[in-house]
Amino acid sequence: MEGMFDALDADADGFLSPDEFAVMKENNEVKNYIEDPEALENFVDFAACDADGDGQISKEEFWAHAKRAMK
Repeated sequence: MEGMFDALDADADGFLSPDEFAVMKENNEVKNYIEDPEALENFVDFAACDADGDGQISKEEFWAHAKRAMK
């Protein structure tokens, strides 16, 4: 999953918008790391990943969410 955040960050502003994050739902690389369907569904939940509720996802929020999902 290394490099995934940067690949999803299409405008390279250091944050993922809801549209950028939504691309991940179709990303097969994510499915390789998170095999459990319920965990995958939770992982691609924008609101759950946006810990501070500011409408965008920072790299720190993304990786903290990824670590929870891969447990």
